[in-house]
Amino acid sequence: MKLHVWDSMGEIYMVAVDPDFQGRGIGSALIEFALAWMKDAGMSVAMVETGGDPGHERARHTYEKVGFELFPVARYFKKLGSADVKSQGLLGYRGAIAIAQSSHVWFHVI
Repeated sequence: MKLHVWDSMGEIYMVAVDPDFQGRGIGSALIEFALAWMKDAGMSVAMVETGGDPGHERARHTYEKVGFELFPVARYFKKLGSADVKSQGLLGYRGAIAIAQSSHVWFHVI
């Protein structure tokens, strides 16, 4: 879980339950715990992402069961070859914050 205090949003990164124990409410309980923690921390909205493929159907069902609603979004990808973000000057872009962690970079435009 992560709190995005600048926009009062809590984020759940991943919920995973061993397949032998799925269907017993464990995932729902974990999510409810996370939501209570976020609310106590002053967050006004919670967000979680998952895949739209058949392998993530149970996850989507669990999120919807505890009250999450689908927010349609278009996500585009472009392979850049050997160029990296730093060489394109994006990390120094005024008006945006870039946080690099392992192989991921998150941007928050301010």
